[in-house]
Amino acid sequence: YSQKKIIPEKIFLKWSNNTSIFQYLGVHYVDLIGFVTKFIPIRVMAIGQKKYLKSKKINTYDSIEVIIEWKSKNETFTSIISTNWIDPNNTSAMSDQKIKFVGTNGRIELDQKNRGVTSVTDKKAIEDINLYFSKFYLDHNNNSYNFKGYGYESIKTYLYDIYNLKIQNTDINELNKFRPTFKNCLNSVIVQTAVDQSLNNNNAWIKTNL
Repeated sequence: YSQKKIIPEKIFLKWSNNTSIFQYLGVHYVDLIGFVTKFIPIRVMAIGQKKYLKSKKINTYDSIEVIIEWKSKNETFTSIISTNWIDPNNTSAMSDQKIKFVGTNGRIELDQKNRGVTSVTDKKAIEDINLYFSKFYLDHNNNSYNFKGYGYESIKTYLYDIYNLKIQNTDINELNKFRPTFKNCLNSVIVQTAVDQSLNNNNAWIKTNL
């Protein structure tokens, strides 16, 4: 998962000194892996590089690579998460995300930057555009615009869940079957803490004690 240099240098300049690229981007994949597999992280090792941003007087890592061992009962697997925010500003999308799952029965590869829409004009270089995050769509029936997209719909779903809890149309146990919960955040907090400890201890393996 990588983003353009403009993110730490300008857009999040006041904040980037106080965080890390893994805490900002990589942690999303910890959430995803834990939610999809239901495994828990048992140990973590991290390696980071400080060069470009440090030369710009931003004291944070350019990139961080994290190895996580996950376990459930007697089964384990390993994930490698590579994150940076020093992509060229001329790259075709603000975020470049790729996921590869390799298992004994097959492989899945996802390129989340490739949304199927590419734009090139005289004014702008090539762009991979994410139309599905949020966009106004014209409703020709009543000549009005509707706001749609997974960014908006995820927030709307969350608010509907709260409303349905309030009027007792659902309960927490039911939602826990197919929604991320605050409990799922424990993986993220534990891994992030272990990443910081590993970086501060010569890239040592850190057990999570879960």
